[in-house]
Amino acid sequence: MRQHIVKAGCEVILIGAGIKEKSLTKPDITREEVAKAVNTDIVKLVALGDRGIAVETMAHGATAVVRKLFTQGRLHGILGGSGGSALVTEAMRALPIGVPKLMVSNNA
Repeated sequence: MRQHIVKAGCEVILIGAGIKEKSLTKPDITREEVAKAVNTDIVKLVALGDRGIAVETMAHGATAVVRKLFTQGRLHGILGGSGGSALVTEAMRALPIGVPKLMVSNNA
């Protein structure tokens, strides 16, 4: 998806908010930075072993990052979803009406 958006002439800022280390794509904003945005250490968060707490914490972190990018004038739309639908939609709700938002999910 990122390649298609870049090819269309838009800049993409990929935010890594997952708790698993493996990622197919290197994010521009790492999961460590997302956790730090809400004063959390990713290593300690993962060590808790509680997916619910991890998703909630990273959703708050992603929301903080998205708000910051928007106030800096660096965010003009947001796209996300799949397994992280709950996480990305929380960040989307923090943005004002009129900012394009697209949540994509492969969950039926």
